Amino acid sequence: MRVVSFSPSITDALVSIGAGDELVGVSVFCRPYAPPHAEVVGDYLRARMDRLRELAPDLVFTSGAAQERLARSLREAGFRVVHLPVPTSVYGVSELVWRVGVEVGRLHEASEKAAEVAERLLRLRGGAPPARILYVIDLGEPVSPGPLSYAGHLLLHMGLRSVYEAVRADWVRVMPADVRRNPPDVIVYEGKVEEPSLDHALGALRRWMLVDDRILRRARVVVVPRDTLAHYGPRIAEHAERLLEALR
Repeated sequence: MRVVSFSPSITDALVSIGAGDELVGVSVFCRPYAPPHAEVVGDYLRARMDRLRELAPDLVFTSGAAQERLARSLREAGFRVVHLPVPTSVYGVSELVWRVGVEVGRLHEASEKAAEVAERLLRLRGGAPPARILYVIDLGEPVSPGPLSYAGHLLLHMGLRSVYEAVRADWVRVMPADVRRNPPDVIVYEGKVEEPSLDHALGALRRWMLVDDRILRRARVVVVPRDTLAHYGPRIAEHAERLLEALR
């Protein structure tokens, strides 16, 4: 089967179940998870239709609300598209792996990987020191996971209390007033670069007016690599284990 994936998390799932050899095309954002032979055929929102037609995939994967328009345009162009939802809980990550495996005919491999991811995530339950956390993902603006996202559920699963745990949303734009009303014990900054520095993180947090000297006297700032929780493929188990170590 010839497969194209525009979702980094689905690309991660495909490789994890041994289907990387079937990947003929990926988005540029999939590159960290994709095998070297897979050609870049677009970004997260746009496809190079001419090159996609030349590759003639049997199946194209997209995921999440942001890629719904892309999925629709690919279907209209005649491609077979499987559009999968973003998980709303940590349990949904294993379900994503299973669903991908079903679509590419790798049921046994997907079952094993889904169980492995579930077991690794289960071992993290309650493992973090009790703390109120502000988890900030730098998307050009500060965004934090709410309880209707896999990432928000993961923080709660690990034993943390999020500044936004009472907000019925998947993702929330972080506002200075929210931080001052619910001052965190720990601020985690996930940057757009692979290994952001503490100076970079503090600069961004100050620019958004999310921290001042009073908040920094109270809160510890932890800096984590890009895609630590912005990624919902099977590698999130490894990312979460590293996050837990950084919080201890």
